[in-house]
Amino acid sequence: MIERTLRAGPDHVVRVLFSERRDGDFAIDSDPDELARARARLAGGTWTWLEQVHGANVVVVESPGAQRGAVADGCVTGCVGARLSVQTADCAPLVLASEGLVGLVHAGWRGIVEGVINATSDLLSEFGGAQTHALLGPCIAPADYEFGAAELDLVASVAGDCVRSTTADGRPALDLAAAVRTQCEDAGVASFAVVGPRNSSAPFDTSEDRWYSYRCRGEHQRQATVVWLEKR
Repeated sequence: MIERTLRAGPDHVVRVLFSERRDGDFAIDSDPDELARARARLAGGTWTWLEQVHGANVVVVESPGAQRGAVADGCVTGCVGARLSVQTADCAPLVLASEGLVGLVHAGWRGIVEGVINATSDLLSEFGGAQTHALLGPCIAPADYEFGAAELDLVASVAGDCVRSTTADGRPALDLAAAVRTQCEDAGVASFAVVGPRNSSAPFDTSEDRWYSYRCRGEHQRQATVVWLEKR
């Protein structure tokens, strides 16, 4: 588990947990008892989890556990203690912290094209978040993310040519982290940080055995990212 804390205005902080392989499987279709135990070990309390569909729907969580199973790829809350979660293997988990608010995004390439990052940021602004800070968790790196030309053009059309990269053997690839960063900049976030190796500007790469990866190993298990607000 990797733990981080983000400031959310003068009166709140956001607690952030990124699970690793050793923390268990958080896929929502895994064994219910094992899933409940894994969630309890990682972060107690009642979780809100999403049925993720790589779209741009964002839900508002008004109480702990509200919107469980909602069909969405983003969620926001101003409720202290409400656990928000997303499941990822190679897609990007993105935390957005604002004044007394937190948002969490499951950002794959389709969701980026659909506009899920901007939709989540806009919803935070609607609730009064004047300054937003972004934190990107582990996701797939370009070296192992070969991408078709048509799909790469589509992502570049909304996130710019900075998303174009190459795999380790020189084939066209998507730089997912660059796409997320660009979308955060377009959404007007005040700062952008990653959870990654020391002295690196890139997030941890889920192709490493430390995490599950569908892209590299065909694994159906998932990491969890869990966030919640606390009073300072």
